[in-house]
Amino acid sequence: MNGYLVGLIVIVAYLLITMLGRKSRLWKKLNISHYGPILLWRTQRGRRAIAKAATPARFWRASGTLATGVCLALMLAVTIFLVWESYIVLYGPRSPDYQEIRLGPLGVDTIVLGAYLVVGLIVAVFAHEFLHGILAMAQKIRLDSLGILFLVIPLGAFVEPNDDDLRKASRTSRIRLYAAGPASNLFVAFVCLIVLVGVLGPTIEPQSTGALVTEVGKDSPAEIVGLSIWSEVTEVHGIPVKNASKLRSFEFDVPGEWVQVTFVHAGDESVVRLPGGVVVTAVPEGPGYNAGIKPGMIIFSLNNTIIHSVEQFKSVTENASMAEPVDITVLKYGYDPSKGYDWWVEDKSVMHVNLTSKWVYYYKYYPHANREQYRNVSFLGVSTAAFGIRVEDMDYLPRLVAHPFPAEKADEGIVRTALRFVALPSLGYSPVVSPATDLYQASGAFSVLPHDVYWVLINLFYWLFWTNLLLGLANALPALPFDGGYVLRDLLKEIASRRGDRLTGFDRTIGRKPLTDWQVDYLMWVVTALVYLLLVFLVTWQIIGPIL
Repeated sequence: MNGYLVGLIVIVAYLLITMLGRKSRLWKKLNISHYGPILLWRTQRGRRAIAKAATPARFWRASGTLATGVCLALMLAVTIFLVWESYIVLYGPRSPDYQEIRLGPLGVDTIVLGAYLVVGLIVAVFAHEFLHGILAMAQKIRLDSLGILFLVIPLGAFVEPNDDDLRKASRTSRIRLYAAGPASNLFVAFVCLIVLVGVLGPTIEPQSTGALVTEVGKDSPAEIVGLSIWSEVTEVHGIPVKNASKLRSFEFDVPGEWVQVTFVHAGDESVVRLPGGVVVTAVPEGPGYNAGIKPGMIIFSLNNTIIHSVEQFKSVTENASMAEPVDITVLKYGYDPSKGYDWWVEDKSVMHVNLTSKWVYYYKYYPHANREQYRNVSFLGVSTAAFGIRVEDMDYLPRLVAHPFPAEKADEGIVRTALRFVALPSLGYSPVVSPATDLYQASGAFSVLPHDVYWVLINLFYWLFWTNLLLGLANALPALPFDGGYVLRDLLKEIASRRGDRLTGFDRTIGRKPLTDWQVDYLMWVVTALVYLLLVFLVTWQIIGPIL
């Protein structure tokens, strides 16, 4: 049965049960509160267990003090990130599209994705609320109840400190309590990251040597014959392909003549025949676009030189004349009367191209990426690849998923690599499923595990890391009603109170007054409004930004 249909049936059944429980007063008998489709089950059970866990009160108070520092650091980091991201979307540089290499999304089933997300959220919320409860008990703040939140499935737990005890507690105690949640999520995220990067990640190895296909050009020979991303090219015209460099530098005898390619996809090996040559994969605005060159075309010759490889094409282009039109011959997919079937034939509409200075081109379109050495370099303005496919070494996926900070990539910067690692779900690289998992296997001690179990572990630890990190960062926001907002509010009130105690009679005479609680509350609402406006702007920009 279709996964979406199963999900719809489950949701409808849940809503019906929710309505029936409310009308029959069953929820009231079971001490369940309902807020629309959300159900909250409260209980007194579990308080003794939390109280027992909080018995080393001095330890937990010290941990709460440490958590306060962690929460403040998270608050500062997430605030700086939001401001920086707002600046980037408005004024930041954008890289040329044809220079970007993207590994296509895996197309994860919604149910699989939802399962990992739900498990991660349950663990993250439990860790968050459990530490809140421990810090409350360790500081003699009673818990009125514990509970579980349901929305179709159990989404997590919660604790409810006694309002009177919370109000009477010192600001320092409340700050520790509020800071415990984000800090606990960060701790769990860190542990899961260590397991993923330090234990599981190093055991991922390719099933065989080859070149991983990360992009297939539109209308390219590779696309037409059915070669797709997440394939591994292992052999070209009888020559083994050991790595991506071998395929990138492959020299073709005659552009357009058929070449036999062996590749593996989803565990199956296939052999196809496709025309060899340097294929255009992208044509942004520029000389190539103006000449009529389109993605999928094969560059047969340029400046009266037959093009046998990508490197040769680059060299011929950069040394060609910019003063006059340059001869060019391209092949496109069409009927070949000499063969009697469709093949790549010469396109007579593209015969000349006016090259430009690479420096001038970048100055006009991508000034941030311009280089002084581009001044005397001729430029066609197209992106090319052998067969029309972009490839990477087979360790490309393990580097993304389990090695976020490799030493050889240190030049990228720790912020960039960290953000890319956290963004894997939005890029479509996690959870890792077939056909990607079919290209890799476990090594060492984990080789005894069944293939599917091994990848479930990798995906699970990544999503536990991801959900805990995101929940911790979100709750560290300096806005109410997030934990970070409460920490900041009580911290400002504590600072204002201490400064007020230090005011002398002379200070009061000349008009210096302590900051009141009302003024701090007003300031917090202003800060909260600014944070929410920033969040709304960033979300809205994802929709309207591409249009503008």
